[in-house]
Amino acid sequence: QPRVQVIFAEDNLLSHPGDLWTDIKTTGLEGEGGVTFKNGKKPIDLIKRIIKANNNKKSLILDFFAGSGSTGHAVLDLNKEDKGDRKFILCTYNEENGTQVKIAEEFCYPRIKNVIKGYNNKTGLNGNLQYFKTNFIKRTNSRDQVRFDLTNKCTEMLCVKDNIFNLEKEAKNYKIFSSNDKKRFLCVYYSFIKNEVSDFIADIKKINGEKNIYMFSDTKEVDVSLFQDIENTYIEAVPEPILEIYRELIKLNISK
Repeated sequence: QPRVQVIFAEDNLLSHPGDLWTDIKTTGLEGEGGVTFKNGKKPIDLIKRIIKANNNKKSLILDFFAGSGSTGHAVLDLNKEDKGDRKFILCTYNEENGTQVKIAEEFCYPRIKNVIKGYNNKTGLNGNLQYFKTNFIKRTNSRDQVRFDLTNKCTEMLCVKDNIFNLEKEAKNYKIFSSNDKKRFLCVYYSFIKNEVSDFIADIKKINGEKNIYMFSDTKEVDVSLFQDIENTYIEAVPEPILEIYRELIKLNISK
C-alpha cells in the first residue's frame, strides 16, 4: 500500500453530497416551529443532512448555540422519517447584546414544544421535553445551607443522568421522581444524618418498579444495609464530581 493515497468520493460513496448545497431553501424560515424568529434561523433540511452523515440512529446531538431550536426540530423530524431514536441537548441564552430577549423561554422552548405537540395544522412529531436553567450557588458560611443548595441543584443533573424527570414526592431531605411509564424511579436523599432516613425508606417501600437511589455521603460510600429489605434497587452515593464541588465550596466559604 502506498503511504499516500487519494480517495475519490465518486468511487467510494453511495451518495456524494458535494460541497455546494443549492437545493436547501434558506428563505421563508421565519415561522418554522410556530415561532417568529426573523434572523438567524437555520434550515432544518440543512441540519438533517448533517446529522444523517452519521449512520447512528441512536446518537446524541448537542447544540451549544441553539437559537430558535432548529437542531431539536431537525432531530425530531428525522426520527419521524427513519424511525430513529436520536436525542438532543440544546443550550442557549436569554440575552442579546445586553438586553433581555428571552431566546430560550420565548423561542427555543416553545418551538420544540410546538413541534412535539403539533401547530398550525401540522401533526405533532411526538417526543419528551425537559427545560432546565443554570444557576449559581450562593456563598454562605453555613455548611448545611451549602449542602442543601448544592444537592437541590444537582438533583436535576441526576434526573438527566438517569432520564427520569417526573416529581412524585418532595420532602425536607429527599425527592422521588418517576419515569414516564412509571416503571423506573429516581430517589435522592440529601441529609448526612442517618436517623432521618426512615421516612425516605418508607416511601421507597411503597414503590413498585426499578429504584435508583442516590445518597449524599461524604465518605463516598452508602450503608446499603438500610435498603436490604427493598427489592429491585440500585444504590450509590451522589456522584463524586458533585461531592468534589461541595468540598471546594466548603473550603471556599470557610476561608472567606
